[in-house]
Amino acid sequence: MRNPINLERSFAMDDSCQMMFWAKGHHSWGDFIAAVEAELQTEERTDIPEWVICQAPVKQIYQRSVPCSGNIVADRQFIYQNEPGRGATAVTVMNFWFPIHADRNRRAQPAEEVQPVGVFYQDLAGLYHQVQPAVVKHYPDDPGRTPLYTRPPAAEADRLDAERYRFMRDQHWHSSDLFVVQGGKSKVSLGSNCPSGELLDQAIDAALAASKEKKE
Repeated sequence: MRNPINLERSFAMDDSCQMMFWAKGHHSWGDFIAAVEAELQTEERTDIPEWVICQAPVKQIYQRSVPCSGNIVADRQFIYQNEPGRGATAVTVMNFWFPIHADRNRRAQPAEEVQPVGVFYQDLAGLYHQVQPAVVKHYPDDPGRTPLYTRPPAAEADRLDAERYRFMRDQHWHSSDLFVVQGGKSKVSLGSNCPSGELLDQAIDAALAASKEKKE
């Protein structure tokens, strides 16, 4: 039987009301994720979707506590390093800043409306920090930011392929210029155009566009 993981929390030094989970010792990704999920469920943190927890980076690193002066949050801070060293303790860290206070007004998005639950940037140490809404508004196209979702949004290529497949399955030999023939090359006569790869994508996209124009 595995020993339970005793989670601890670090708090953002900029007084932004954010926290990060960590535990002494090196633990597997699955065990650590399960421990964080259980912790948040105990606190009824329904404002933090499961997908956000699962995609947050988990690192097995080493941690040192050093003095910190002139800060309103704490008089000591943690320094992380990849290799063991003097005063460094083996830890497992979820490099993601969670809000300390629950947002009780947040509701799960409908399945067809995948919306980001927040926008974050990653610093040079690999830690994620939440970007304030005002900053996102003024700098919406910053490539350094990472939107996080309640579930993974479909990649554009996957979305296009799904649309192409749905279109092709509705095409019939007696009414369409582009359709599927089953039975191998013996069913195709000399001179037939049999596109594949990018040529097939182009042919489907052209036929799909034409069908949309007809509907309009």
